[in-house]
This record gives sequence, structure tokens and C-alpha cells, in this order.
Amino acid sequence: MSPSDPRAGRPASIGERGASLSVAAVVLLPCLILAGGLAVDGAQQARARRQAHAVAASAARTGCEEASAAELVGRPDPVSARRAALGAATAARTEGATMRARADLDAQRLTVTVDATRATVILSAVGLDTVTGSATVSCLLMAR
Repeated sequence: MSPSDPRAGRPASIGERGASLSVAAVVLLPCLILAGGLAVDGAQQARARRQAHAVAASAARTGCEEASAAELVGRPDPVSARRAALGAATAARTEGATMRARADLDAQRLTVTVDATRATVILSAVGLDTVTGSATVSCLLMAR
């Protein structure tokens, strides 16, 4: 060290202090980004689940109303209820989500299950490209 060096009179440990802060920042920064990604993309998954539930409830209601009308005129047609439920689920507008719906008939019960898949915002950087929310709604097929 030359006499004009500003670090000449200081101990070596003080000059190396900045390096340890850089290592801490390098270790903590990915952790903070991952935590932010979990928060943002966790909200994406909650939104997908909410959308799936709204679509499943609407589709089940549509299917049961279709079955109810057929029951009232004395011609029960559970297959038309299933078809109406799937049609309602397919026609539902879902912004930013891909929907997959299925409807099952079991005796007098119509069950609609919807899976909504949304793209991740931050976690795609670590290989998690989508999040999925699912919902299942059932109703009884009867005249009302």
C-alpha cells in the first residue's frame, strides 16, 4: 500500500467488510424473489380456484334446471342435464384461465368438476409454469 492509499492506516478487516455484505445479498436476493413469487403466484392459484368454483356452480345449476324442467313434464332426462351442464361450463368466459370440465351422473345427483389452469407470473423462472385450481359442485336432479 502506498502512503496516499486511504486504507493505509485501517486494519484489513474493515476493508473486507463490503465483500461479506455482497455475499449476504447474493444469498438473500433469490430467497426474496422466491418468496415474492410464492405470494404473487399463490394469488394466481387462488384466483384459478375461485374461477373454477364459479364455473362449476353455474354449470351444475344449469344442469339441474334442465333436469327439473324435464321432470315437471313427466319425462326425466338426466343425460340432457349432463349435456346442459357441460355446455354451460364450456360457454363460461374465463379471463386468463384454461378450463377443463366434466360432469358425472350418479342416480339422482349431477356432479360437475372444473379445473382452471393459469400461467404463473414469477415462478416460471424456476420451472413452475402453471398453477391449477379445482372445484366440484353437486346438485340433486328433481322436479322443483
